[in-house]
Amino acid sequence: MSVSGSTSSASRRRRGAIGAVLVVAAFGLVACEAPPPPPPSFVVNDPSSLSDAVPGDGTCEVTPGAGDCSLVAALDEANALGAADLVLPEGLYQVADTHYHVHLTVTGVVRINVGAPQTVRIDYPYLTVADGGVLHAFGVTFSQTPIWVQDGTALLQGSDVVGLDTAVAVDEGGTFVAQNTVISSGFSRVIENLGTVVLRSSTVDRYFGDAAVFTDGSGVTTVASTAIVTTFGFTGPSVACMGTAPVSDGYNTAYDTSCGLTGVGDVEGVVLGVEPVFELWGTTYLPTPGSPMVDAIPEGANGCGTAIAADRIGQPRPFDGDGDGTPACDIGAFELQVVPDDPLT
Repeated sequence: MSVSGSTSSASRRRRGAIGAVLVVAAFGLVACEAPPPPPPSFVVNDPSSLSDAVPGDGTCEVTPGAGDCSLVAALDEANALGAADLVLPEGLYQVADTHYHVHLTVTGVVRINVGAPQTVRIDYPYLTVADGGVLHAFGVTFSQTPIWVQDGTALLQGSDVVGLDTAVAVDEGGTFVAQNTVISSGFSRVIENLGTVVLRSSTVDRYFGDAAVFTDGSGVTTVASTAIVTTFGFTGPSVACMGTAPVSDGYNTAYDTSCGLTGVGDVEGVVLGVEPVFELWGTTYLPTPGSPMVDAIPEGANGCGTAIAADRIGQPRPFDGDGDGTPACDIGAFELQVVPDDPLT
């Protein structure tokens, strides 16, 4: 099964215009031109992995006249039309066929639950953001769903990417931006970057594999308020960073010194104190009391309390997690909300 998009010139022009506005809006910039009309919106109501009956007709349905809109069908429509908002109600979406994994490709501008995040988990597909494609997802767990960004753009907010092998691969010309997001891999590198990767207030977790973040060629990885951890202590011969060292915008942590972090507030090569909490929607990597990640970012720095006012699961930032009377933000995707007991009481 494949998901393909329209290659008409009108579709490409509309896709480019909406994609430019999306990137401008995501980074809080001001556009000089009026935005294009809002894209159509499709509500997914069918748990199947079946394709759209007539891609590009503006109606998401697997069966003509039935109104049965699957995730695959909604993506078919978005690609064919050039852009669409996908609304996924809370729940588990297993995108698979008899061969287990389904290959999904984003060629248009696809927004999932942007502005109205739900507790959503998508299982099993191989997801590719193709040349010119834009994916913007809010509050989505991509479970066993590796994301390959070609010459396109992926923006994840308050989300998770969990891969058995490499979780995120970015080609030269591709861009991947994550904020308040957890990215983890079981048996390989978590991120392989030949393009542009920006990680803000996010957590990168490596189980096995030789590196958490691998940057090669002309790739540039930028980290800010981000934690690179190994939850279960499987350091072995692997390293946090391999290849070109990431650019630090400050207040990052890493479990060893391979990233060469030298920005303001960076801490590396120490025990980070992270506790995994396993949930249906993914793994929560909570900093433990006393961790150097707790209250490490002053209010106002790197968007603490302004651009980033909540963590991965909606808990407020900043918060006084160490009980010293001064609210601050934690490094990584999660904010510790438990105030330690006063040792004098």
